[in-house]
Amino acid sequence: MFSAKNSASKNDPSNCTLLSAGSVLQGELSLPSDCRIDGAICGKVQCTQTLLVGQSAMVQGEIRAGKILVYGTVKGLLYATEIEILASGCVDGDIYADSLCIEPGGRFTGESHTLPATSRQPHSAADNSKPLPQKPNTLAIDINS
Repeated sequence: MFSAKNSASKNDPSNCTLLSAGSVLQGELSLPSDCRIDGAICGKVQCTQTLLVGQSAMVQGEIRAGKILVYGTVKGLLYATEIEILASGCVDGDIYADSLCIEPGGRFTGESHTLPATSRQPHSAADNSKPLPQKPNTLAIDINS
């Protein structure tokens, strides 16, 4: 959805979670697809794909994603393979990434670290969060035949 490199199925807007401007969320958010945040989040966000923090967004807490694009404001910890702070973006906190790009005008206050091997996947074993619930195995038998 956020990159020309993605396949056509990933460009489908139905594969993207959106927290619209004016929305406020406190707590944990775990997403299996791309995500765009234009509202405010205080807590922990985990996204297996690309997380875009929109220009009007404010995120305070911890973000773990495959890729993070920051157009708005983030205060806290960021973990991703690739992080981009765009011209309107502001990050105040520590970054753990293999690749960090800051556009002219983008602001970063904090420390930048290479991503630890145990954190290279957003939902790694080193992540102390609870695993996503599994669907129960169900067996259906037609007794009328």
